[in-house]
Amino acid sequence: TVQVALRAIGKTCELERGINPTYPAPGQYITQLEMQVEGFRRRDPIPVPELAVPVAVAEWFAAKARDATSAEVAATGDLGVVAFFYLLRVGEYTSSCTRGLRRTKQFWVRDVSFHRHGRIIDPAGDLEALLSATGATLKLTNQKNGVRGSCVHHHAISNTDVCPVRALARRVHHVRSNGGTGDDMLCTFFDHRGKGVVKDRDVTRMVRVAAVDLKLAERGFPPHRVGSHSLRAGGAVALAVNGASRDMIKKIGRWSSDTFLMYIHEQISHLTVGVAERMATPFPFTNIEGATTSGDHGNR
Repeated sequence: TVQVALRAIGKTCELERGINPTYPAPGQYITQLEMQVEGFRRRDPIPVPELAVPVAVAEWFAAKARDATSAEVAATGDLGVVAFFYLLRVGEYTSSCTRGLRRTKQFWVRDVSFHRHGRIIDPAGDLEALLSATGATLKLTNQKNGVRGSCVHHHAISNTDVCPVRALARRVHHVRSNGGTGDDMLCTFFDHRGKGVVKDRDVTRMVRVAAVDLKLAERGFPPHRVGSHSLRAGGAVALAVNGASRDMIKKIGRWSSDTFLMYIHEQISHLTVGVAERMATPFPFTNIEGATTSGDHGNR
């Protein structure tokens, strides 16, 4: 859209020169641009965001990582699990297919720390030691909204294959055991071709394959409506459906405002279970604003 283009141009200028020429004040367009953008917005088509996917997709990613015959598929599978539970933007855990200045920085291996019952585990240890971790923390160097040094922690999930802590353990061990260091991106993998990286389009492709394999179209999730963003949205919806507070969702997703509510999609029917029944319950009430006598009207 025009608004996105203007925002991108202004942000590029801000990153290079420290000044955003489209804003007279932070977060505000200059009046003429604002009027023009509003005119274009009225003619814009209805936005069609990527749909939030159920946890079954994260489980599918975990199974792909477990049964993978290639390092690339294993890496993509584990990263999908991590993205769902840590509510990651795709640019935070993959290598972008586009070039240019970006505020969001990808996770490096050094940004992951593992803990076992409160004690820090050596990230260069063997796989068995890392898989025994009871928790893992991701530290963000920088992110889209300008917040630096944010940390997100998750505890390990036992008796299941879909565990974000073990997925991170496999990623870190794979990189370090193949000659990588903490300065490698978390999406790095090594195979017979050498060193490679998982790209954002690889995650989108796998999410859509998952939608087909799981027959999600029958539940209202056509493959063309899901993508890499669906994992972040799906994690937010999973938290909301299971009773997490707004503050908790905002903390895990590192949202600085209530914009995260856009991820709690209206098509998630579970969120409105019983709402119509409650609305149908009789509740007598009086309109106090209109509680005047007919004679009073004539004296006004």
